[in-house]
Amino acid sequence: TYTYKIYAFTHINNSGPTNTKSELMVVYPPENTDTQIIGDEKIRLVWDDVCKIEEGYKIERKTKDSEFKLLTSLGPNSTYYLDSDVKEHISYFYRIFAYTVKSKSEFSAVLEDVCHFGKLRIPEEYLTIQAAIDAAIDGNSVLIRPGLYKENLNLQGKEVKITSYYFENQDSSLIKRTIIDGDSLGSVMRIESCGENTLISGLTLQNGSGKDDRGGGIFIYNSDPKLEQLKIINNSAVEFGGGIYMVDSNPTLSNVLIANNSSNGNYDGYGGGLYLSDSKPVLMQVKIMNNTAREFGGGLYVYHSDPIIKNTLITNNDVVGNQYGHGGGIYSQYANIALSNVTLAGNNSLNGGAIFCNNDSEVNIINTVLWNNQPQEICYHKFGDIKTTISYSLLDGMEDGILTNNNGTIFMQAGLINNEPQFIDIKKDNFRLQGNSACKDAGNPDEKYNDSDGTRNDIGAYGGKKNRRIEFYRTK
Repeated sequence: TYTYKIYAFTHINNSGPTNTKSELMVVYPPENTDTQIIGDEKIRLVWDDVCKIEEGYKIERKTKDSEFKLLTSLGPNSTYYLDSDVKEHISYFYRIFAYTVKSKSEFSAVLEDVCHFGKLRIPEEYLTIQAAIDAAIDGNSVLIRPGLYKENLNLQGKEVKITSYYFENQDSSLIKRTIIDGDSLGSVMRIESCGENTLISGLTLQNGSGKDDRGGGIFIYNSDPKLEQLKIINNSAVEFGGGIYMVDSNPTLSNVLIANNSSNGNYDGYGGGLYLSDSKPVLMQVKIMNNTAREFGGGLYVYHSDPIIKNTLITNNDVVGNQYGHGGGIYSQYANIALSNVTLAGNNSLNGGAIFCNNDSEVNIINTVLWNNQPQEICYHKFGDIKTTISYSLLDGMEDGILTNNNGTIFMQAGLINNEPQFIDIKKDNFRLQGNSACKDAGNPDEKYNDSDGTRNDIGAYGGKKNRRIEFYRTK
């Protein structure tokens, strides 16, 4: 503190002094300090400059396991700093002080913040998955630790990624250990008005019951998500889509198990595994098995849709009702279905064990096994424009395996065989081919169909070029 007196003077005398004037020269710390997350990748520090004499500000930073160290020095009158040298999921602590040549202020209050680089972690930052979805913005990822989460999720139209840590380290055991359980209170997950950047990966979705009788496991409407490395099991819907219900959507399914789901309604029941309407999905390396529907489509119900199905197992699905009983594996109506390297085996219904075709259906089959489906492989409705083209495939019973009911057309082209496929072990759901199977190197000889090792295409789900092998999950 400095104290001053002022007086005038001449060569004769001096005036009296003024009143005493004191001035306190204090270096004040910044006030109203705060942090802001910028793009979830940078931390912005802001404060009010209340010091009038500072030569600048200095900022110190530490983590939980380190001591404070000088981060940067700034000039006078500064009011913000952007820290871009941060790592994801690390909490950073900051303190700020003003300084002059001779002194410095006290430290500001300690500030703390963390950047997740768009990754919202369960349960570290959010106790529930839905809470993380609520907080997420388009482009964010919701990362889920292994555990059982009893929730019924709604993506709310957001283009987000919801995944286990399989997404980061490719440990497939995380798929069965990261479980979202619908607890029979509705669909496990609802995806509505979500774009193609939406990803669901590395999870088990189970025990959903469907809302409004639709979509026990996943309800998809007006959306184009990617569904990868999933187990969709033990879900039910009264009428439509025990495993997945999709309308006006074009999703991509890859390495997905859809098993032990049901749509056993009181009257009808459509699509035990999947229900498709006005959609164009792509299914690659999918396993659809042990699903049941009351009357239509034990594995898939396809209405007014154009699915592309590749390298997929459709096995041991049943239609259990006896009023209609159509399509143990696939039911098709007003649809155009493309099957390439598919195995349809052990499916059952009153009509069309593997495939039942109703009005205006067109099915194109290549490099595919149709075997041991009851009571026949393919059955046509008595009316409507129906067409099936099949080539380079195993067709159990050949013409005897097809019932057209004197309707529609069948184009049986080159490369058809009628042999037992010789799967390795169907009791353990292993539908790979034994080394001496007639399906080996019997698919279309065009090089574009070649197996991953460059040899001629093997008929069935494991032939052709695949991104990754189908994961085997025991379903019982």
